[in-house]
Amino acid sequence: GTFRVGVHVADVAHFVPSGGALDLEARRRATTVYLVGRVYPMLPRWLSENLCSLLPEGDRLAMSVFFTLDGEGRVLGRPEFLRGVIRTRARLSYNDVDLALEDGGPGLAPELLKALRTLAELTTARRRLRVGGGAVVLARSQFFFHTDAEG
Repeated sequence: GTFRVGVHVADVAHFVPSGGALDLEARRRATTVYLVGRVYPMLPRWLSENLCSLLPEGDRLAMSVFFTLDGEGRVLGRPEFLRGVIRTRARLSYNDVDLALEDGGPGLAPELLKALRTLAELTTARRRLRVGGGAVVLARSQFFFHTDAEG
C-alpha cells in the first residue's frame, strides 16, 4: 500500500508581516535559543506559545508538505506544499513517542498509537534507504544537565 504523510509547521508569516518590526527582530535573532531552564524565543511569547504553537486540540494555521510513500519508504511522485488549518491531536515529545511504541501507549487513543507505529515503520524504511544509498551515519550523544534551585 501507500501512505500519505504530512509534515506541518505553524504559519508564522500569517502573523508576522514581511519587513515589519517583528519580522526584522525575528531575523536578527534567527532562532529560538533553548538553554537549561531558560528559553529565548525568536518571536514574542504570546505568538510563539499560542498562535504559532501547535497546541493540542486547537485549530492552527500551518504550512504543510505532504509526501506519498510506499511500504519500502520510497517517495512516490512530487511532494505537495499547502497552506491550511490543522488540528493537533496530542502534544508528544520524542521520549513520549518512544515510550508509547515500547509499552503500547497507555492513555493514547488506539488510532493515534496505530498511526505512530506506522510512522515508525516508515521511518525505519526511510533510514534503510538512506544508509543503503551511502548516507553517513553519525553517533548521537545526549547531554543532561542537573541544576539546583537557582538554575
